[in-house]
Amino acid sequence: MPDTGVAGLRRILVIGAAVARADALARQCAASIERVEAAPDAAALARETGADLLVLEAPRDVRTRYWLPGAAEWQVLRLSPCPVLLAGTESHAAYGRVLVAVDPLHEHDRPAALDDALVGAARAVAAPQAHIGLVHCHLPSENVPLRAPGATRGTVIHRRTGTFAAQRATLEAFAARHGIDAAALQIEAGDPREAIPEVATRSGADLVVLGAVARGPLRRFLIGSTTEPVIGRLGCDVLAVTGPRPGS
Repeated sequence: MPDTGVAGLRRILVIGAAVARADALARQCAASIERVEAAPDAAALARETGADLLVLEAPRDVRTRYWLPGAAEWQVLRLSPCPVLLAGTESHAAYGRVLVAVDPLHEHDRPAALDDALVGAARAVAAPQAHIGLVHCHLPSENVPLRAPGATRGTVIHRRTGTFAAQRATLEAFAARHGIDAAALQIEAGDPREAIPEVATRSGADLVVLGAVARGPLRRFLIGSTTEPVIGRLGCDVLAVTGPRPGS
């Protein structure tokens, strides 16, 4: 099995009201836990202390709060050097059904190691006997309409994604490397911003693991056109794993 870069949790920082979730994870993983009073300080403290995970309460009204550029939750996601768990406060049972959104075909131009890190992060927080599933979303047409969130007009690009059989073979090989059965792999034809929440609901996932890759001169302010709206549509907890940032 490949080295995912996430061997386990040793130090957890928690912000706000998600203390019970962080405490449950700390007991499960034999990790230390520290409470951070102010969200703006969390990312810097995580970097200074070498924290493995930040846990914060997921706001109930994510569709409005998360789109605000100054929202504290997004600032933590954008700047955190470690994975960020957006957790509800209603239930603290161990994560038994985890869905990991992967892209080993690199259709969305993200680092190859990120998918390995996603699976590793999922295993680090999941219950010992949890069911871990994989989902990959692709747009089957060669002419793919792209519309940025809030934009009134879309852009059309021309791309070739290969045959479905070839994609399936690549994804099954990725799953096999991580000891995940091919039956736990789902390939969805459609916009990931809509497909991932649908698969999560259909599969009864209590945690979805996503990659958050920030690129370009605006990387301190933008996470990605997929990650933000997906989080806004999910009804379960979310673990966001950031990709490498230039200069980090």
